[in-house]
Amino acid sequence: MNLVKPFINIKILGAATALPKVTPLTNLDIFNLHPLTKLLPDLVKNRLAQSIVSQYGYTQRYMIRTPGKLVNEIEASSETLAKECVQNAFKQASKNIDFFIHGTTTTTRY
Repeated sequence: MNLVKPFINIKILGAATALPKVTPLTNLDIFNLHPLTKLLPDLVKNRLAQSIVSQYGYTQRYMIRTPGKLVNEIEASSETLAKECVQNAFKQASKNIDFFIHGTTTTTRY
């Protein structure tokens, strides 16, 4: 099988990150909030939390919507965070920017 290897000549002029202005949640925090895992014994939740760290390296995450809490008008959305990233990238760039590549780690729900 021949794999197509595109020739992409991209010069990165800047990069930016925008995170919600909230305290990050640990894996254990998320297990304690999620309806399917919050009733598990603490030992099980701790082991599950540690397995996520060992398999994926995630120790904490920023969440736009916290499970079990009402949505509030001033909370960030993925759209507002993307706009903030673009504004931050413009501040860093020394030349005109031709296009943006936007990436997110948004999960299906929590």
